[in-house]
Amino acid sequence: MLLIFGTPGYLLAAAAFPDDDEFRPTERLLMVALLGVVAMVLLSTGLIAWPDANAFGGNALWIAWTLLCAGAGWSCWKSGFEHRRWLGKATDSLRSGSALGFLALIIAVIVAHALRAQREPWLYPPVSYYYLRDIVAIVEQGSVPTTMWEYGTPMEFETNKIGWYLTVAAWLAMTGQTAHHQLTLWLWVFVVLAGTALGVFVYLRSLTKSALAATFGSFLVLALPRTVSKLSALRGECFGILLLFPTLWLLSRALRAERHRGRWVAVTALSVALLLASHLVPAVIAALTFGGVLLSHVIRQPRSTLRRVPWLLLAAGGGLLIVQGMWAAGGKSPLHGQGGVSSPTEIRPYLGYDPTQAFRQLARGRRLDSKVPRYQPAEDVEFFVPPAEVAGELRRWFSLPIGFWPEGKLYGLLPVALLLLCLRSRHQDLADHSLALLLTASSLLAMGLFFSYRYHTYLPAFHPERREFAYLQLLTACWTAPLVDAGLDWAQKRHQKFAWTGLLAALLVFAAFSSAAAARHEFSNLGRGMRPTTEHGRAALAWLQTNTPADSLIMPDGSSDGVFAVLAKRRSLTEGRAPYFQPANLLRANATLRASMHFFWKPSEPVLRYFGVDYVIVGSRDMGSRRFYRVGKHRGRLKHLPYLKLEQSFGPVDIFRVLSAQEKSKSKGDKSGGD
Repeated sequence: MLLIFGTPGYLLAAAAFPDDDEFRPTERLLMVALLGVVAMVLLSTGLIAWPDANAFGGNALWIAWTLLCAGAGWSCWKSGFEHRRWLGKATDSLRSGSALGFLALIIAVIVAHALRAQREPWLYPPVSYYYLRDIVAIVEQGSVPTTMWEYGTPMEFETNKIGWYLTVAAWLAMTGQTAHHQLTLWLWVFVVLAGTALGVFVYLRSLTKSALAATFGSFLVLALPRTVSKLSALRGECFGILLLFPTLWLLSRALRAERHRGRWVAVTALSVALLLASHLVPAVIAALTFGGVLLSHVIRQPRSTLRRVPWLLLAAGGGLLIVQGMWAAGGKSPLHGQGGVSSPTEIRPYLGYDPTQAFRQLARGRRLDSKVPRYQPAEDVEFFVPPAEVAGELRRWFSLPIGFWPEGKLYGLLPVALLLLCLRSRHQDLADHSLALLLTASSLLAMGLFFSYRYHTYLPAFHPERREFAYLQLLTACWTAPLVDAGLDWAQKRHQKFAWTGLLAALLVFAAFSSAAAARHEFSNLGRGMRPTTEHGRAALAWLQTNTPADSLIMPDGSSDGVFAVLAKRRSLTEGRAPYFQPANLLRANATLRASMHFFWKPSEPVLRYFGVDYVIVGSRDMGSRRFYRVGKHRGRLKHLPYLKLEQSFGPVDIFRVLSAQEKSKSKGDKSGGD
């Protein structure tokens, strides 16, 4: 991975910014990583857009990578970049407080990841598997698929994460790791954690004079339970979080740049494009946050800031043009079909229930009951979620987790009065980010109210609370870095820096234990939804791959995300992603899940014939599935059904084959002849 992304990134960064004084060593390291990823994504986009070309087949990607490195190397040579001088400067900087703080942060991340991998059996949530399934499909087909098999039928492939898909696909194609699933998941989580630590530290270090303040804020960000849960999976949002901080850093540098402004704008445009093409939610948070910082600059320095606004607009516009090209290469816009969740003419109830909440209930293996909201047409609803509830949820995220505090949250840590006082601080970065935090919170509240009024199904109406609101806590943790830096500056002026530093160190230790306790508590609550694949389950999946036809359709006694497609290379009737933005497919998925659940309660041969099921599995919980409600009470009767034959058992996992009509008749004849 260092070779694939690091080589072109290093050469491109050296060619674009040959001056050593332009960066700190950690900043140049971040620029190398960012340009390497961007270059590989653009390279992959060009290959998949090339007619009749297999982007990831043969040696096409390696040849293109070699040509890219050769061109970047020639540009680096022409720029006059002095490699030895930079390496010497980087070596000397290892003794600085900034480098020591960053190294301590990286070591903490590595140790935490290793311990969690050893002690937590549900380190990789099942959602990782259907993303891995999609990426492997891109590598094998050499292009972006138009459809994927979901819940017994082909459904549209969503391209809203095309930038992230191509990043991982290029890595897997060039390293040949498509068959090493656990290694891929482990390496991905490690790279994302280390990359996020680098991005957070560089961004906060650019806002502070003290490396200790940047380290403190970075640790709080990385120790948040929400951050830990998001980054511990193979998913597009974790890549979006990784890109969020480098993008904010680049936007800030483009705003303040005096030299090479055009180059800063170009790199910023590429980062914005990759963020937009990887996940839209972090992109929205980046826009809101930097909008607040920009407004603060306009208030403080109107003339100089307004002169630089056109350059920022150029960066944003360039990023939008680049991402439009990436979406076009993928086949369609990511917003395609999303209007269906708000259109009264397209959305339909499922058995009178809200279809999105019905899917959520069925996918968790639960039956539809009175707890599931009924469908309410848009004309009968003013606010799907009451405004007071939206505000209360926002308040919950406007806090930091303190594991030993009552209710696990310290709501009084950041009262609005303190933020208002910080707006008048002489510490410019503190004032900028205080205003940005207030404006982001206000914008998120308005977004929550808008979604509550606009959408009339459960999950879209709750989308800001489930997705965007969580980033407010992350930004709050970032805000502590300039706050601590201002406190250190104040203490130094009063010759009390030693006492203040000791207090800060004590707070850091307390935050370490309390954040770990809060993270452990949240993961314990999430554990039931993050099923592991046990030894028996993996053995059953391996048997399916080697002993069943490639086109077999399997009906397990639970729903899954992509385990069967990745580990067994087989289709499952109850496996797939949530088709919230495809109303017709949403109803079809609900019907399929409900019919599968009812089969295990009251087995019926016509259900199997209707869907064309070849194998039935009991005990799929060991395969990472969410077991259907009350299946355990009925599993024994399947062994006595005349149209099912027990083929193999692996501990609690039983694999039945559905007999054809001829085999069923022959079996009856053999039994009657024996009698």
